[in-house]
Amino acid sequence: MTQQSIGSFSVIDGETATVVSTVPVSASVRGISYNPNVNKLYVLNYTNGLTHIYDATALMELASVSTGPLPFLAAVNTATDLVYVSEGVSSQLFVIDGLSNNLVRTVSVGSFPGGVGADPVLNQVYSSNGSPSNSLSILNGVTNTLLATLPMGLDPGAVGVNPRTGLVYVPGFRSNNVTVVDGKTNAVLATITAGIGANPLGCGVNPVTNRIYVANYGSATVSVIRGADQTVIASIPVGTNPRNIAVNPLTNRIYVTNSSANTVSVIDGNSNQVIATIPVPGTPYDIAVNP
Repeated sequence: MTQQSIGSFSVIDGETATVVSTVPVSASVRGISYNPNVNKLYVLNYTNGLTHIYDATALMELASVSTGPLPFLAAVNTATDLVYVSEGVSSQLFVIDGLSNNLVRTVSVGSFPGGVGADPVLNQVYSSNGSPSNSLSILNGVTNTLLATLPMGLDPGAVGVNPRTGLVYVPGFRSNNVTVVDGKTNAVLATITAGIGANPLGCGVNPVTNRIYVANYGSATVSVIRGADQTVIASIPVGTNPRNIAVNPLTNRIYVTNSSANTVSVIDGNSNQVIATIPVPGTPYDIAVNP
């Protein structure tokens, strides 16, 4: 979990719901992503434009890669071990080889790309692009070329991917909805409005239960979507200004960074109840899970 205002990331023990270590990086870190194939963490430094690569066990930095002036969020395609970093100024995705830790490509997408997601089954990568594009760029994960561009809600946020169904979920921050995309046809399948709170931003998916979790930044809630019929089945109160979400499919626990409350909410996916609130300093921003 990254801590934006103090320039560090912390490790939470999922069993005890406590912070067990904190690693200083630099001022204003943003995104974090984990690759289980190579056991590496990718931590994005919004101040100096670097993506820092760490051994996830030793928590030692292995390398740093220049990824534009303002790297924002990242996603790993476990089918290729490529890491995709969104960068707002250049409107590009920076592509890092997870094996060599080298930058291998940049890909132009829409304006101010923010959320990034990858489907290792379809081998596709998704970039949500902010205003004025308000779109989703869909890339071929083998060639890293553009397959399609779809209209989204206003200022689309994080990208949630269910590799079991091939569906992609993109919150619209200013339109208060979630757009559902069928990755097999690269077409919009549905737009969910009922049950979505104010300013939806973060999105996480449990592919085992086919539940999608949306962090509503403006209403301090998490909306739970049933993936079988794209219906909101619960609204869970969390801390102030929830931003990003990570899901552990093995334990069915959902972790939510509450940026203004300086906490992480832990949700039991079986009961849709908050079972722990973890205090963390420094404006928690993004979060990733090692199942």
